[in-house]
This record gives sequence, structure tokens and C-alpha cells, in this order.
Amino acid sequence: MELGELSDYLDALSRRKFDIDVGAQLPHAALRVFAMGERGVDREPATSEDIALMARLAREAIEAGALGFSTSRTLNHRASDGPPDADAYGVEDELMESPWR
Repeated sequence: MELGELSDYLDALSRRKFDIDVGAQLPHAALRVFAMGERGVDREPATSEDIALMARLAREAIEAGALGFSTSRTLNHRASDGPPDADAYGVEDELMESPWR
């Protein structure tokens, strides 16, 4: 399922019965890679256009019902082939951008 289909995913969840509460958060690493492609995987700095896209997608995710946004600042979170997650370094400007502008 693509990030742009989060509302469809949440709608599907709402049609099922669960014995526990279920919710979804928008993970920063996935958002970054979705918006930036391979540059995000390689942890390159985001451009202002990348950041604007991430902010728009974050707003859409919250409006669709996501409970929030999560990011990782630990170096223990790594891709299966070893390098740190896409959100591990130099992403402060991304985190400070408001999705409500």
C-alpha cells in the first residue's frame, strides 16, 4: 500500500472488529523516502520542495485519521542492510516545518 492510500487503509480498518485499539502513525523515515526517493534513502539533505511535499503529505495523513507523526533519533534503527534509517541525521529542518501552513 502506498503512503497516498492511508485513508483507504484506515477506512478498511474501521470496517473490522478488534479486541484492541488500532491506530496508525505516519513514520518520518517512510515519508522521507516516499517524498525524496533514493535521495531520502541516502540521507541527503531535503530541498525546500521536498520539505513542502512532506508537510503536505503529513497534513493529509492526519486529516485522513493518522494519530500522529513519529520519527527516530536513535542510531540503533537501521535498514536491513546496515545503514541508519533515513531519518537518522540532519533532518531538523524537516521536523520543524509545520504541515498546517
